[in-house]
Amino acid sequence: MFFKFIWGGKNDKIARKTMQLDLERGGCRTINIKTFNKSLKLTWIRRLLIKDSEWSNLLTETTHCNITHLSQCGADYPRQKAHSTSNIFWKETLLYFAEFISIVQQKNTQTLLEPLWYNDKIQIQNKSVFYKNMYENGFHLISDLLDEDGNFMKFDDFKHKINKLPFTLYEGLKKAILRSWPDVRNTAANQVLQPYQSSVIRILTRDKKGSRSIYKCFNELSNHRPICELKWETDLGLPTTFNWEKVYKSIMCTTKDTGLIWFALRIIHRIIGTKVYLNKLKISDDKYCSICLHEPESITHLFFDCPLVARIWSSLSFWILQKTGKRIHFDKETVILGHMSDDKIINLIIMLVKKCIFSLSRKKNLITFTDIVRYLQTYYAYEKKMFETEVFFKRWSNWNLLFE
Repeated sequence: MFFKFIWGGKNDKIARKTMQLDLERGGCRTINIKTFNKSLKLTWIRRLLIKDSEWSNLLTETTHCNITHLSQCGADYPRQKAHSTSNIFWKETLLYFAEFISIVQQKNTQTLLEPLWYNDKIQIQNKSVFYKNMYENGFHLISDLLDEDGNFMKFDDFKHKINKLPFTLYEGLKKAILRSWPDVRNTAANQVLQPYQSSVIRILTRDKKGSRSIYKCFNELSNHRPICELKWETDLGLPTTFNWEKVYKSIMCTTKDTGLIWFALRIIHRIIGTKVYLNKLKISDDKYCSICLHEPESITHLFFDCPLVARIWSSLSFWILQKTGKRIHFDKETVILGHMSDDKIINLIIMLVKKCIFSLSRKKNLITFTDIVRYLQTYYAYEKKMFETEVFFKRWSNWNLLFE
């Protein structure tokens, strides 16, 4: 129902996974209902961790779960407790917490801060481990096993801190750690500052109310890429290292005009209503350019390759040089994706010119450069009225010679 509302009851035009991404990743921050539910459930874990209450007694009685262990152990602890309880609410909450711990640990670059116990990455005979004697004697993190030089403690030194632990168990634990982190010895143990708070607890308790930080953490794990990026990389010959984040940020920073932002995003996501696109959706039989009438009207053709449109970009470049002395080259990449500088106004001009081209082409009007200038002047006058005087002149200070 949620997405039917967004698309007016029609089929999705942008993949839902893409819509749920952050703005700087090409999304629209559409709520992921499942992730939102997980985040709300984890606020109960936060309540239990930050203050004692009757709820903690209820959790302990229902799941036999130790609150301290929840904050100090790996993902396998809440997972095991979830599987041993019949209470649906706490089962789901503990499983979501296990997933959350795994996500945070995936992003953790500090090996020394990895928990020793119930950690999926520290396994003996394909199972995570928990040695109660070591835990109760303060061995909670990998760093607790290292000396000041970053080497594992010798067993003789280890025995001074804890008794009754066989040499084989200690050696087995070391080998299990080294299987996941072979270079752990190269890290100085004294880099861990005390008192220490795990990343899991820090993120979980960052917000006193709500679940924004938890939700964001779940969402950031997604490695989903908008399909449009791959298509543009092919069509425009872009490197795989192309900075897409800058493209999306540029759109959002250039203007607060939601209509203009949505227009720019439709171009990026390749859902702008060109004739080729409408023909693909079987809305129109005609797929030829409304301006030149000769070539299929794709996005690149309509906004750049069409000979009549190419003249407009050439005229715009000359006009800007004449009025301001600035040399701006409008190649295909710049026109489609925006100017890769931090200049908001040149990107605004590009967006406005494309919108003017699109609007006039839908009306099948002959497009002239005079139309383009008139459209830019109108928008300049609109912003002059909308912005406070000081803000407006600061925004247009390097470009007001175009219109004044």
